[in-house]
Amino acid sequence: MKTKIQENAFQYFESGLHCAESIAKAILEHYRDNFEPEWIKAASAFQGGIGRCKRDACGAFTGGIVALGILKGRTDPETDHSEVLDLATQYRQRFIEKFGSTNCDVLLKCRGAVKTGHLRAL
Repeated sequence: MKTKIQENAFQYFESGLHCAESIAKAILEHYRDNFEPEWIKAASAFQGGIGRCKRDACGAFTGGIVALGILKGRTDPETDHSEVLDLATQYRQRFIEKFGSTNCDVLLKCRGAVKTGHLRAL
């Protein structure tokens, strides 16, 4: 059974946002009452393994990292940011446990998503 975040992410993907934008938007809308559409811009360059190269981090993964930064990140160097770093580490570990990699190309190939749509593969 899919969560509301997953349902929304798939809906955003189907509407034209890419993986990172879809994941970031679904998470941020869920956890923030004062969602700002501008935040999605932070995920825009992460499409297709960063800049569509498909050789780096998966957009679904990086979209979650972007959301974590907006939700728990810091705005000045004096603020402790160990919580967001710990959360990012845990998120990465769980992502790898579930999908086997954070690499876009690896995920697309092993899940047969090259022609079916990236986010649908996950």
